[in-house]
Parts: sequence; structure tokens; C-alpha cells
Amino acid sequence: MTIAAFIAAFLKILSTPSLVGKLFMLLTKLLAGIPH
Repeated sequence: MTIAAFIAAFLKILSTPSLVGKLFMLLTKLLAGIPH
């Protein structure tokens, strides 16, 4: 996934707060914790 696609998906989720959005946020934090 490209950075642009990631940002677009992130903004879309922010515009529609829901359980899915919260799960996505949690997933992003987990991915951020993994060394690249």
C-alpha cells in the first residue's frame, strides 16, 4: 500500500468514526511498533 493510499484510507476512517476505525487505528499502532 502506498503512502497516498494509506493517508486516503486514514482520512476516510476519520470521517466515519466507528468500531472498524478504532480497529484500524489499533492496527496502525501495532504496525508502527514493528521495525521496518
